Amino acid sequence: RNIVKMDPPQLDFALQRMKYYTTVFDLSFSPCGNFLAAVDNFGHISVFNLRSALARSATDKGRVPLGKMRVCECPLYTLHTGKDLLLCGGSNGITAWKWSDLVGQVKDGQGQCLWSAQLAAKNGCSSTEVNSICSFESLSAVCAGCGDGMIQIYDFATGSQKGVLVGHTDMVLSVSAVGTTHQLVSGSEDGTVRLWDLRTNSPTGCVKPADDKTLSQPSVGSWISSVAVDEDGGWMACGGGPLASLWYLRSLSLAAPLAVPAASTYQVLFHEDQVISAGSDGFIHHWSFNGTAKSHIPSTVGTVYGIAVNSRSAKANVLAAAGSSPEIDIYTNTNYRAFSLTFE
Repeated sequence: RNIVKMDPPQLDFALQRMKYYTTVFDLSFSPCGNFLAAVDNFGHISVFNLRSALARSATDKGRVPLGKMRVCECPLYTLHTGKDLLLCGGSNGITAWKWSDLVGQVKDGQGQCLWSAQLAAKNGCSSTEVNSICSFESLSAVCAGCGDGMIQIYDFATGSQKGVLVGHTDMVLSVSAVGTTHQLVSGSEDGTVRLWDLRTNSPTGCVKPADDKTLSQPSVGSWISSVAVDEDGGWMACGGGPLASLWYLRSLSLAAPLAVPAASTYQVLFHEDQVISAGSDGFIHHWSFNGTAKSHIPSTVGTVYGIAVNSRSAKANVLAAAGSSPEIDIYTNTNYRAFSLTFE
C-alpha cells in the first residue's frame, strides 16, 4: 500500500528488494495443464502461461507471469488443484479460486475467491496457518494440515466445515490422499506419519521414520515435511529431518531409504515409475522403487520447497521446481533444466 506512493526510483528499489527476499513455497498446474500457479512469502499468487513459455520463439518476456494478485499480507504456503478449483493455503486460512476465472483475475491484479475459510486454532488463538491441502472428489472434501496439529476437513464446494482429525501433537506439514480411497496420510513436526480413515475420521496407523536407525539424522531433526502416495495406493514416500524414504503403505514398513546425507527433504512426489525428492541441497533427485538413485539434477533456486509434475498436458509435460528464489526452474525431461520462469 505504501509502495505506490513512492517516486519511481524508490519504487524500483523497493520492488527489487522484495524480489531479492522472495521465497516461492508451492506450485500447481491448471486442470488443462496450460497454466502454472505459484505462491510466495508475500501473499501473492502468480499465474504463468506454459504454452507461451515453452514456445520455440519464447523470450524472457514470455516467461514472466500473466499477472500477480495479492491474496493477503502474510505468507502463502501451499497450492492444490482439485477438479476446477485452485485451493490456496497459508497464514490466512484457505481460499478457493475457480481456475476459469483466475487467469483474468491475476491480469487485473484483484479478484473475488469462490469461498474462504479462516481456521480457528485449538489453542485459543483466533486462527492457525494452513501448511498443506489435498482433496477427495468422492467425499466432496478438502483436508487442510494446520499449524496447531489439527487436520481440518471442509466441503469442497462451499467451504463449510465437515470435521477434524485429532492425533498429531505438533504442526501438520503435509497431507496426501491415498488414491481413490477414503484414506489420508499426514506428516508432522512431531516426527510421525499417520494414516487416517475419513469415513470415521479416526487414525488407522502411525510410524515415526526417525526411530529407524538407517533414516535418523539427529543433527537435522525428526520432523516430517512431506508425504506422498502413488496412484495405486501401495507405496508411500516421506521426507523431512530423517532421510527421505519409501514405505509399503499397508504395513507401514520401510522399503528403502532415499539417501541424501545431511540434507533436509522438503518435497517428495511419485511420477510414473520413480520417486522425486528435493530440499536443502538444491538438487532434484530421481529414485527407483528399490532406493537406487537415477539422477541428481541441480536447480538454480537454492533450497527447493516445491516441486510439481504436469501430467495434464502432453504439450506442456514438464517438472517445475521453486524455493528460496524468485526463479522457478522448468525441466523438460529428468536430466535437463530448460529455462526458468520469474516470479515478479
